[in-house]
Amino acid sequence: MLARRSFQAVLAALVPMVSACGSPQPSVDDPTSIEALLKAPPPSAAGNEGVVVPIEKKPRLNDDQKAQMEVALKRGFRKAEECGKVVADCPSGESELQVVFDGEKGRITDVILTQAPFAGSSAEQCIKHAFIGEIVMPFEGEPLQVPYTIKITGPAAAPAKKKTK
Repeated sequence: MLARRSFQAVLAALVPMVSACGSPQPSVDDPTSIEALLKAPPPSAAGNEGVVVPIEKKPRLNDDQKAQMEVALKRGFRKAEECGKVVADCPSGESELQVVFDGEKGRITDVILTQAPFAGSSAEQCIKHAFIGEIVMPFEGEPLQVPYTIKITGPAAAPAKKKTK
C-alpha cells in the first residue's frame, strides 16, 4: 500500500512535467483524443474476444488521466510504426485495434487485433509489444478498452543495385 502511494505521489509530480513536453494537447474535437475515442461506437462483437466494459462500469477519468492515455497511445503508435522496418514481411495498411488500459496496474495490458492486414500477420506481436506496458495514471474501475486506428507502411522494396563497368 505504501509503495502504491509513493508511486502515485511520483506520478502526480511527473504529470505536469510530461504534459508540458512534446506537442500541444489535442482538442476534444481531435479524433485521436481520448474523449473522442471513448465516445466512439463500440466495436463489432463479431470476432472480438477482448475485454468489454459495460457503460455503467466505465471508469470516470480526470483530465490528467485522459491526457496520459493519449500520450501512451501516441507513444505506442510511434513504436508500432517501426514494425514496418523491423518485421521482414510486415504488411502495409490501416487497421483498428483495441487497446486495453488496466487502471489498477496503471498501464496498457493488452492489444487486440481483429482486422486485416495485421491480425494474424507476422507484425501482430510487434504491434502488441509497441503498446503493452505503456504507463498511465492509475484509475479506479474495470479495465478500459479503447479503439485506436494505426497505419503502418511495410518494408520498402530493396533499391535496385547499379551496374558497374
